[in-house]
Amino acid sequence: RRHQRKEYKPDPDRAKDEVTHNKFWRRKKWKDPCIEKRLKIFNKCNFACTHPSHKEEESKTGEEDETKYCVENLWHKDCNTDTKHHFKCSHPFSNAHVVFICDISGSMSLKDGGKSKAEFRWINQCGRLDNRLGALYSCIHKFIDLRTTKGCNDTVTVVMTPPRPHAFAAERVVADNNFVRNHLLPF
Repeated sequence: RRHQRKEYKPDPDRAKDEVTHNKFWRRKKWKDPCIEKRLKIFNKCNFACTHPSHKEEESKTGEEDETKYCVENLWHKDCNTDTKHHFKCSHPFSNAHVVFICDISGSMSLKDGGKSKAEFRWINQCGRLDNRLGALYSCIHKFIDLRTTKGCNDTVTVVMTPPRPHAFAAERVVADNNFVRNHLLPF
């Protein structure tokens, strides 16, 4: 039990106490009607992670994603995180705006004795990318593929240097597996 930390209605000016579920039923001297699983949850903090993956999971399964809740007990001290809460879930691959600065100078046409080459046939089929630039495009494709596989919805900007009349091959484009094919190969 503790004194209130926020206003409660009705009568917001009247002081109140906050009581845990367990303490409420003990005060009444009644048997708690809830099942064991719920009793443990009632003693936990109810702050929830707001990452969109939880809503997606809930819409797929039709059940509440319990991993979205803080794992600390009610009224815990602030955790050393941005939200001041501690979660089981982790989202290291959240959505981002990724910016690539691509060198398209003459040195990118070098093949480095066969060490620098495109890893994907569809990049090589352009005829001019069996070189450092093709290797760069392969790396960008692999990076975007990894991010989309992890469920990220990144936006990507690609700046070509030295600049041509249009320095941007793509500006804040939603990344997908055809990004290199649609935005870099035509450039």
